Amino acid sequence: MPQQKRKGHLNQAVEECLSFLESRCAKEGIEVVRLLSPDLPEVFADPIQLNQVLVNMIINAIQAMPGGGKLTVQTLPGKDHVSLIVEDTGPG
Repeated sequence: MPQQKRKGHLNQAVEECLSFLESRCAKEGIEVVRLLSPDLPEVFADPIQLNQVLVNMIINAIQAMPGGGKLTVQTLPGKDHVSLIVEDTGPG
């Protein structure tokens, strides 16, 4: 599909994705930590592609911690960008 970029809130996209996958994390013994900056500017992105990237990153983190662990998702504002950081305590 062609991209359909529009302004949106990254934190909202993160929350929607985590709400979808949080029960899976709980079943796997994974603690989810949110460090979402409250003052992020809107981003210009395709919401479907953004969601797919978030899901893929979180699924990869879950698969990297088969014995449980901690998944941290953080957002940060920058001068002319925003940052999304996904960290897990897996061995990789």
